[in-house]
Amino acid sequence: DLIKLGAHVLELDIQDSRVLENLSGQFDAIVHLAAQVSVPKSIQDPERNYSINVSGTEHILQYAQQNGVKRFIFASSSAVYGDCETMPLSESSEGELQSPYAESKLEIEQQIDACFQQGAEFLSLRFFNVYGPEQRLDSDYGAVVPIFIDRTLQGIQPRIYGSGKQSRDFVNVRDVARLLIDLSIEQWPQPNHSVYNVGTGHSVTILELASLIHELSGSNFAFEPSFQPERAGDIEHSVALIEAIKRDLNWKPVITLEDGLRELIEVSSS
Repeated sequence: DLIKLGAHVLELDIQDSRVLENLSGQFDAIVHLAAQVSVPKSIQDPERNYSINVSGTEHILQYAQQNGVKRFIFASSSAVYGDCETMPLSESSEGELQSPYAESKLEIEQQIDACFQQGAEFLSLRFFNVYGPEQRLDSDYGAVVPIFIDRTLQGIQPRIYGSGKQSRDFVNVRDVARLLIDLSIEQWPQPNHSVYNVGTGHSVTILELASLIHELSGSNFAFEPSFQPERAGDIEHSVALIEAIKRDLNWKPVITLEDGLRELIEVSSS
């Protein structure tokens, strides 16, 4: 799809610092989305998680600094808040980290902040639960939305890990993409911080999410989810406070969860 849009695509491994030598030309901005994104896999293989998420990102940061890249936008995660119990989560909230994945994101944030303090336009965006079109069922990145939709449309009960009372802040990928594009090409307002939450400011429990998908899909079978043991590294609650990004970067989400789910269900049904 990117090639059809005229993009020049190179498949590179950020763990190998030498591959960046293949990049030619001057870049105005880098939007860094490459990562190992699975919490369970980070627990199973913390060394690989560190190699990709920390060492790999350090290679790109070094490239950006050595080649005069004006802007660097890093995809961080709400996982850096750990088990913080005070909701909503502001950029200053802190909790005990629950996984090597969270630790790796926070470590890079600290390096981004050091660049920011020196005057560079380098930012970390703490994505909450991003969902939307083209999300794969087998994605390592929390694919609960497409999995619930797929199972529901097949007439299969959703599988829920834990009590289902865990809450999440689901933000549509279209809203996130709009933010990344604007930060890449538009003149920035003056950021006051190097870190910003990217969410909606609203949460829904996993059980409520499954029920809403069941309702919106028009399913004609009873809603009786299958409950499984909770998974290691999962946090209980997560909802973003987004006042800072609304104020400083002039961004706010516009797609409601219900509208976003309805679109996905329609596409998946066709």
